[in-house]
Amino acid sequence: MSPVLNSTTCSTKIYITRTLSTIICFICLMSSSIVNNVAAQEPIEVQYVNVKTEVGNLRGYKMRSIEGKDINVFIGVPFAKPPVGKRRFKRPEPLDPVDPNITRDALTKKPMCPQIPMIVPGIRLENEMNDDDCLYMNIFASADTSSSEKKPVMVYFYGGFYQWGDNNLALYDGVEFAAETDSVIAFPAYRVSLFGFLNSTGKSAPGNQGLFDQLLALKFIQRNVEFFGGDLNLVTIAGQSAGAISASIHTSSPATKGLFRRALLLSGAANTLAFFKEADGQNLLFTVANFMDCFNNNRSVVEQYDSMADCLATKDRLALLDQLSKLDGGYKLAFGPGRDGQIIAGDIRRPTTLEYNVEDIMMGTTDTDGELVLRQVMGLEPAFEDLARSSGPDIAVKLALKQMYEISTISAAEMYSAYITDQDTDDGFDAVLKKAPRMFTDVSFDCPAKFYMNSVEKVNGKKTNIYRYVLKEPRAKVFVDAMGAGPATHTDDVMFFLGIALNKDVKRPWDPRTPAALQMTLDNYTDEDRKLAKDILRSVKEFMINGKPTLPGKTDLWPKYSETSPSVVNLTPKTISVTEGPVSKLCHLWAPYLISSDIAELYGFSTTTTTTTTTKPIYRKAKTIIKNGRRLSKSRHPDRYQNSAPTGNFSHGQVITVLSATTCMLLLVKEALTCNY
Repeated sequence: MSPVLNSTTCSTKIYITRTLSTIICFICLMSSSIVNNVAAQEPIEVQYVNVKTEVGNLRGYKMRSIEGKDINVFIGVPFAKPPVGKRRFKRPEPLDPVDPNITRDALTKKPMCPQIPMIVPGIRLENEMNDDDCLYMNIFASADTSSSEKKPVMVYFYGGFYQWGDNNLALYDGVEFAAETDSVIAFPAYRVSLFGFLNSTGKSAPGNQGLFDQLLALKFIQRNVEFFGGDLNLVTIAGQSAGAISASIHTSSPATKGLFRRALLLSGAANTLAFFKEADGQNLLFTVANFMDCFNNNRSVVEQYDSMADCLATKDRLALLDQLSKLDGGYKLAFGPGRDGQIIAGDIRRPTTLEYNVEDIMMGTTDTDGELVLRQVMGLEPAFEDLARSSGPDIAVKLALKQMYEISTISAAEMYSAYITDQDTDDGFDAVLKKAPRMFTDVSFDCPAKFYMNSVEKVNGKKTNIYRYVLKEPRAKVFVDAMGAGPATHTDDVMFFLGIALNKDVKRPWDPRTPAALQMTLDNYTDEDRKLAKDILRSVKEFMINGKPTLPGKTDLWPKYSETSPSVVNLTPKTISVTEGPVSKLCHLWAPYLISSDIAELYGFSTTTTTTTTTKPIYRKAKTIIKNGRRLSKSRHPDRYQNSAPTGNFSHGQVITVLSATTCMLLLVKEALTCNY
């Protein structure tokens, strides 16, 4: 095997991929449900409704919203041939024609797409229902007949950092959204992780299967949404985190042109990916194939990319998942999107060179999107705090930045000093902890959003209207318990933009359970919180219909965002305010790592960074601790680092982990205690 494929456990790639699992698991845990702590509910009385579609006469539920509005719900609507057998890693295929008079029940949840269970210390969160046959969507349609006009449509892609995701989560219950917006909303499933993004560079696993699942779902909506009362000319694509990244990818994709008009993006932009080296995708393929006895030692790796994928397609799904969970000590391998020439046809790191096929964009973040991950690094890995306190928090953060973004020592020091003062560092770990979330919110969410919006404006001019928000409050109760009181954090905006906050519970005929984490949050929302949700949904409704929303709870139009007038709507339960100026004033520091050098220069950002004389050195006097009988130095020798200019290229593991940049901090804990630093 080549040296690249035999990298040591102290390599950057292993750092990043090891870090990924624990953090993402916790986020998914908090934003979905704790299956070990749910109580079964009494049977729910139901009524049924039928709709004729190209996949048959669908029988679904007639539900009532909180305010008594009728909503037609169809659970588990197929939109593609099952990707089973030889189709496991291939792009999805449309369903064969069926007799539209054949009745098909759309009443039960379908399995989520195959993925490794989410694991956090002490809890194993595992949905026993996962299967290759997973390409179904759930559709929630307003049944209001007071108007003869067809209804606006939203297609929402779930988050999960491309490693996890399930469209059946209670978080994606669309009853209240459809009622408040008088719309049709669809939640399609798409393949994730190995099954969604394995890339053999050939026909056996061409890559981006998950994105092509989304494409096929959009085409299905175009052909069928009128049967549900929707207007195929008023489709808005939406998503949060990885779902928002996906939706923003589609806004510049020639493959999805004409399938939607607008985009609602929550905490995610395409250039968050910052792209990656194509070879890393093949390295991941080799790693899995080697452990599954799908690698022929008598042939070169390059010669057998397709045959390795073909072999993996024959393996038992559960055996494959079991082996994946054992790889690298139980940590996850990170698979994600790459350029494919069709959906991702251009260079996302050069966003002003792309063509944007979208009329209106509503895009936002939460006030501290990056804090959730940072806080849980400490909670999930107590050794991190010991490491940071013994060596100094500045060293931990700077090294995390260096490992994460392959930046120079000088650049890492400059970035640290831009957010955290010398006094903060001297005051210790707790002081730094208060400032660090802003850094990771910027690099993972706010700055990618800025670069994306400004690029769309540069390319489309006034052809595309852009609206920007920041959810300031509230923070979900489950996050308050985990991290303490504070501003809204990652996933909090989903509760309001999908109307989940309006529910008192989410027990449904297709899932008569109340997820404990979600119920805790719903119980703690105030009347002001629920009013904010209703006001936001009114604005979203207007956005979906004509691209001209009013401010939540007001009659004034939502001000448009532009590079010269970057209006931001700040959302809280008590006040809705508009501020001028960028959410972050430090995006120039991150430009060289999120966009290519020529585009950074177009924005007036230098592609080289310098440090000031007030910046503290990245290295302190070495401290030594004893761990498991080993003497470990806590400093790194400067000679081991090159102060090179940023490469602007991310490894595959980094692509996924950049979505929650603070995962690198856990990296330091798990590896610094076993590697010679």
